[in-house]
Amino acid sequence: MKSLFSFVAMSCLLIACGDDGGGITDTPGDDPGDDPGDDPGDDPGDTTLVDSVTAGECDPLTQEPCAANERCTWIWESLNDPSTEMVEPTVGRLGCAFAGTIPEAGQCVRSGPTTTPAEAESCTDTTECGPGLTCIDSLCRTEGTGASVADQCERGNYCIAGTCKAICDTAGAEPSCGANASCNRYSGIFISMGMTVAGVCDPKCDPLTQRTIEGNLEACNSLDAANPNTGCFTTAGSGMGGIGFSCARVPPEAKGLTHQTPAYGPASGGAFANGCEAGYLPFWLDADDNTITVCAGTCAPADSDNSTPALIAANVGDATKSAKLHTQALPRVGDGTCQVLKKGSAAASNCKYMWSTGVNDNDDGTLIDNPWNDTLGACFSFSLYTYDNDGDPATAEIGNPGCQELPVETAAAPNPTHEIYAWELGCYNSVRTAAIIEAQPPRPSAKQQQLNRMNRFRTITSTPGQRVMKHVLL
Repeated sequence: MKSLFSFVAMSCLLIACGDDGGGITDTPGDDPGDDPGDDPGDDPGDTTLVDSVTAGECDPLTQEPCAANERCTWIWESLNDPSTEMVEPTVGRLGCAFAGTIPEAGQCVRSGPTTTPAEAESCTDTTECGPGLTCIDSLCRTEGTGASVADQCERGNYCIAGTCKAICDTAGAEPSCGANASCNRYSGIFISMGMTVAGVCDPKCDPLTQRTIEGNLEACNSLDAANPNTGCFTTAGSGMGGIGFSCARVPPEAKGLTHQTPAYGPASGGAFANGCEAGYLPFWLDADDNTITVCAGTCAPADSDNSTPALIAANVGDATKSAKLHTQALPRVGDGTCQVLKKGSAAASNCKYMWSTGVNDNDDGTLIDNPWNDTLGACFSFSLYTYDNDGDPATAEIGNPGCQELPVETAAAPNPTHEIYAWELGCYNSVRTAAIIEAQPPRPSAKQQQLNRMNRFRTITSTPGQRVMKHVLL
């Protein structure tokens, strides 16, 4: 096993890496109107013919230079067979199309790709059209493939997973989402010069209970809560505001991908933000193959060390908190622990505090004030990862320690094998860790330096006058 492991969200997970990497994906599923020709990077929505396209690109955020009866949207040039999508991705571009009539939150119904004759005739009903023609948008059209296509959402909206969603600025400017929604980048759409220039608004949610913040809808308002087609995933493009969570489709390819299983991602590598089953996040790099991102169960963290039976047992998480399993219709007390049949797997796992994993990292090293810092964790199978504890290549590496093996900060000596205390490996909440470091500066040691190097410990400021050791698991 290798000693290097990683949390990947801030590289190719939260932002689109190139034209089709990272970001959120929306592949064909079971919602009404899903087209089997969807691009794995997005859902093009209703495939109504684009009647008017301006020369060059338009701006989906300002809707310029589209006319008042048009809208700037993502136009699909081709829709390939889903079995070849990763080899021959769907091609699209930014352009103006007639504004649709379906409002935000309205359901998008697909009509299939269409082409139009050279001289389309006006119509009000298909019976007025000739053989093989269909009356669409008051023009007789030929069913076919290869046409420029767009959905029928209103101006300023785009069809994702069968629902019209508001287009937004992922940088936080206008147009923005409301307090209960997040602006997410989706892979394969709104691309200009290789960069994703816009996103859509997705409802915010609680990653433990999988409920929406607004309305408390179970399983992110999935059709079947006990077999969810939508989950609460990392917000793509959350920017400097720290980690966030919003509802997105569970791609068919991600169904059943739970703790320690490789996450679904683009052919170029990495993982989609929604590349795991609902209740799991693409989080760590595989212990044996550092190029593969694996899923991690979202868990309810609790302070843990080896000082008492209760604190030893707490290494898997807080069994008094509620969380939702993807096989259950509702959240249940105790389901947010890193155990078999819960959020973990056969490998021994700690519930690592979210603050300690590096997801709230900032350019200036500041610990971002975030509601998930001490209330959310990710299951980490520490027993699968090893590190060089003595600097001797001739000796075997040893396993990464679990919180339950490490002593409390008041102990006379650290763990003799790893020469480290529990607080030095993110086993306590951020407030307690900050107080410990304020009173007791970190001690240098050869083994601790090896662990620090493996975990990329970083000194950060929690509050004025307090220093916190934060490790980014890379």
